[in-house]
Amino acid sequence: MINVKSRIFYLKSKTSDHLYSSQQNRGQGIGKTLIHAAEQWAKQQGFLELGSDAPISNEKSVNLHKQLGFNEIERVVCLLKPLKR
Repeated sequence: MINVKSRIFYLKSKTSDHLYSSQQNRGQGIGKTLIHAAEQWAKQQGFLELGSDAPISNEKSVNLHKQLGFNEIERVVCLLKPLKR
């Protein structure tokens, strides 16, 4: 499965993110192939950047992205507060 969503940042920069392979397909080079395909698609669409994110704990994904030329730009902490009814 490939999932690519596009979003517009600032006025002149288009980016694309949310690219993943299903759990059972990981470790087979599919992620690398998907990223390369997404890059080609993004270039054809006139995108200026390809963005992605991965949980900090997913070292395999982070390392793959870095090997493919992605630069880490920030780390995020996600927070959740349950609401009492």
